[in-house]
Amino acid sequence: GKVVLIDFWATWCGPCRMTIPHVEAIYEKYKDKGVVVIGINLDEGDVKNVQQFIQAQGMNYLVVRDPNSQVAGLYGVNSIPRFFLIDKNGRIAKMFVGYDPNMEDVLSKEIDALLKE
Repeated sequence: GKVVLIDFWATWCGPCRMTIPHVEAIYEKYKDKGVVVIGINLDEGDVKNVQQFIQAQGMNYLVVRDPNSQVAGLYGVNSIPRFFLIDKNGRIAKMFVGYDPNMEDVLSKEIDALLKE
């Protein structure tokens, strides 16, 4: 099993946009250490707009679309940005809501702890 960071976001969400550089930094820091980062985009509408946004933001981690919020519904997401850290056994270890300027440090500590398990 791998440690997974899931980020629910949308292009129209200001706080989501603010988290992207932090999520990208986590991806770059842990991509070779067995951590998977998945962005789940909740935009409805044109795929091209989302693809252009991803390229413009320099998002190198995996982004999948959930335009009908089916996956978001399974995770009980009713506000974004929302992050889930999944442990090596596939269980939700932590959940974070909203933008935190210190999120990189907070996530790094949590991920480091999960990698030691």
